[in-house]
Amino acid sequence: MFSEVPVFLSFQLDSVRFPGIACLLERQKLPPAGGIEEKFLDGAEAFTKQASADFLPSLAEVVKLPSIKWVLVSRNAATIVDEYLLDRLETLLGRIVEHNDKVTIVTGGGLGLNDERYCANYSSTEPFIFYNPDLHPIIDTMIDLYLVSADDVRDYIRDNGVSNGEVFELALIATSYAKKGKFSLYSPDLSTGVNGPFRSRNLSLMAEQAGDLAEPLTSDKVLSTLAGPLTLAYKPKCDTLGRPVPSHLRTLIDAAENVIEPLLDGPMISIVTRTQFRRMYLLRRMLTSISRARIQSLPVEIMLSTDIDANDAAKHLDSIRQEFPRLDINLTVNRRSEHSRVANLLGGVEAAKGEYIWFMDDDDYVDLFAFKNIASAFFCGARPFILGDSIVHTERWDKINEAFPILAESSYRAEYPGLNWRSMFAGVNHLPICGPVIPREFLLRRVSEFRFDYDLSEDYTLFLLLLSAPDLPPVVNLSKVIAHISIREGDDNSVTAPDRTGWTRDISAYLYSLFYGSASQGASCWSSLLKQHIVPVSKDTQEQIIQFQAALSRKDGQILQMSREIEYLQNLVKSQVVETTAA
Repeated sequence: MFSEVPVFLSFQLDSVRFPGIACLLERQKLPPAGGIEEKFLDGAEAFTKQASADFLPSLAEVVKLPSIKWVLVSRNAATIVDEYLLDRLETLLGRIVEHNDKVTIVTGGGLGLNDERYCANYSSTEPFIFYNPDLHPIIDTMIDLYLVSADDVRDYIRDNGVSNGEVFELALIATSYAKKGKFSLYSPDLSTGVNGPFRSRNLSLMAEQAGDLAEPLTSDKVLSTLAGPLTLAYKPKCDTLGRPVPSHLRTLIDAAENVIEPLLDGPMISIVTRTQFRRMYLLRRMLTSISRARIQSLPVEIMLSTDIDANDAAKHLDSIRQEFPRLDINLTVNRRSEHSRVANLLGGVEAAKGEYIWFMDDDDYVDLFAFKNIASAFFCGARPFILGDSIVHTERWDKINEAFPILAESSYRAEYPGLNWRSMFAGVNHLPICGPVIPREFLLRRVSEFRFDYDLSEDYTLFLLLLSAPDLPPVVNLSKVIAHISIREGDDNSVTAPDRTGWTRDISAYLYSLFYGSASQGASCWSSLLKQHIVPVSKDTQEQIIQFQAALSRKDGQILQMSREIEYLQNLVKSQVVETTAA
């Protein structure tokens, strides 16, 4: 009978299907007593039961063979190793093949550069729904299950020994970014179940304990990881007089950003701005914010979309271009008999040249770090549907009709988290127009399937249309503020309008069109999405009803015939009784 004390099970996977890949799994006993792990272990070679329960010495033994390239590690005895994990592992290796020499750790759960949390693991005691199928760079990993480069493990153990196993993953990621120019990744392909809680960590990493390993890390900080809080109580080295010696290594975040930046394949973003050039002081602020926030790796064009007189619009454009010579500013004029928010919205999209569309009304403006945060979503060529946070400010401007308007007062009013997109189908608009950054081709494809018959609540309608799409790209929540929204008292701000009748009328009409279609535009887009599921069911049900009705009709006929026969027999009996009595 085997001990219930956790041990590390090490073996090499099928050398034909997975050449150079070993496993180190923490388990309660050895070998597995039946169940799904048997199928995972089919074809495994060179089983070894580690005598020690210490993790890092066990890992050091696994990587002694120079033929080993990767090690699949689980430091949670409750991790479920199912047979399909091999298929997911094969998919993962295909996804990272072009970056093999640049990857240190790949994990199914980790902490991103901007405190984004990624997790494709499911815990029976901490359940939640995960999403996002793209690769993302991370600075920390969950330790339930991950894939690690054997070469990096060998170098780490050579330089640091086999002590401090509890800080191994974080230190390895940090030193790889800072010293080797290598990155670590989150990938959903390493998803797994955990029959219990995730393996948590709450560590105190001291410089005198871990030597140089602490230096690449942000000092005196608690990292909020998916596996629990990780405390870094870093004490800098001191000289003989007790004075701190400055570290020559960059922080982990700085090192990671420098390594990741060349892999951020940023597309051009077209910022579509509806304007009638009546709020020039706000439009200038918006353009100034773009000029200050933009970054070299992310080209930007500004598409001013208007419905005023074309000659007047051209004059305004010339003036703005002279004032902002370093910005790529273009103009589109949407000719309609009446002013139209929808026409300016969609006309700007059609005229834009960027791969992405970011709507920014002329009284909104871009956060200083917006483009830096947005660029992180384009890691390794990803092209997701991006959602950022927005902050609403209540403002008061003075001297707006003079040469130099003054922002006299500004106060925080509210925040719209990008995560609110999940609540959009509850009947309330949770996303401002400037919250999403949308792939243009996807956007054009969707708006071509729906006719905007009304003019207000067009943003809510548009976002419902996009989020209900069967071909919706992967959704990335930045959890960072990317835009600011100005609220001002007066007629020039639609949010403060006291009469909301127009909005209520249009939103109700739009919702009807989305769900059911209307006589003016035929079947709705949502109906076309659902008909392949609902119509066949309806047809089957209808045929069943017809058959049932036919059967009922036959039964009715039989019942009627039986009733007549019974009535005839009853009359016959009565007549016989009468005749007998008379006799």
